Amino acid sequence: MLRQKRDICFEQIVMHIGKGDLVDIIANPNQNKYPGQKILIVDINGYIWLVPFVQEQENVYFL
Repeated sequence: MLRQKRDICFEQIVMHIGKGDLVDIIANPNQNKYPGQKILIVDINGYIWLVPFVQEQENVYFL
């Protein structure tokens, strides 16, 4: 579904993070609606992607 809507897949995002294209990790600014959610900021070929996720102990859930 991500590939159909955004022309990118989860594996590509992971690859770019592994290559060092992670710009920052921020808390979601709307913690009232999305408590505990953070956002990966990833630069993929000059385009910034925001990847929401939740980390619980040792598990990470990409949303």
